[in-house]
Amino acid sequence: MGMFEYMQQQTIKFERTRQRQDIIRNARTFVSRVTKERPNDNAYFKKELLTSEVFLTLRPDLSSKFISQLHRRTIISPVPDGMPITASEFLGELDRLKTKWRLS
Repeated sequence: MGMFEYMQQQTIKFERTRQRQDIIRNARTFVSRVTKERPNDNAYFKKELLTSEVFLTLRPDLSSKFISQLHRRTIISPVPDGMPITASEFLGELDRLKTKWRLS
């Protein structure tokens, strides 16, 4: 591999990392906005998530466990910090992806 190809590969890796960082940041902003609009409302959060650009972008990378939990009926119970359970689980997925994508 020549120097040009190497530099091209590094540029592609850098751009992919930057895009993934932006996706994670946008997803966290989405969680913050929606949970401020309607705190402790799991049904509302779930509805907003399923129709969001953030979800549609991340869907291929979300775990099958998380996707199946989204489509099940859930008991509406907030986690101890008062956040809807689906929001908390989604943040867990974002943490998992951040680690998988090595975004530190």
